[in-house]
Amino acid sequence: MKVAISLALANRFKGGQGVGAVIVRQRHIISLGVTTLSWKYDPTCHAEVNAIRAACKAVQSRYLKGCVLYSTFEPCPMCASAAVWAKMRALVFGARMSDQTSHSHQRIAVPAAYIARHAQPRIEVHSGFLRQECLRIIRPAADL
Repeated sequence: MKVAISLALANRFKGGQGVGAVIVRQRHIISLGVTTLSWKYDPTCHAEVNAIRAACKAVQSRYLKGCVLYSTFEPCPMCASAAVWAKMRALVFGARMSDQTSHSHQRIAVPAAYIARHAQPRIEVHSGFLRQECLRIIRPAADL
């Protein structure tokens, strides 16, 4: 999660959204992602989806069995569903949708845990991991 936080901060200072994601398999980082939708003009370029795409390419498979996705902000329904489609083991995130600010709004406020409860295969969800550090990223730039 510390790596995801560093990615999110760097992306935020470059003018992007303050969300970072890391995918880990057997304690090894296999991919990184930041939100790039602003400069790629692609609404699907969330940090988590970018990390999933990179991980699938790295392991040469559409499945990421045994992998854990760490994200600084609760994955939206698209990102949580992508993790399910990739057959990941777990989602771990810091700040929650309920922590929203004007800089971190969710357009579709469906919690990741809801997606997980209705998913097949099941995926674990762990929220609030290093939450205070992640909250600092979504605060207005003047507060950083």
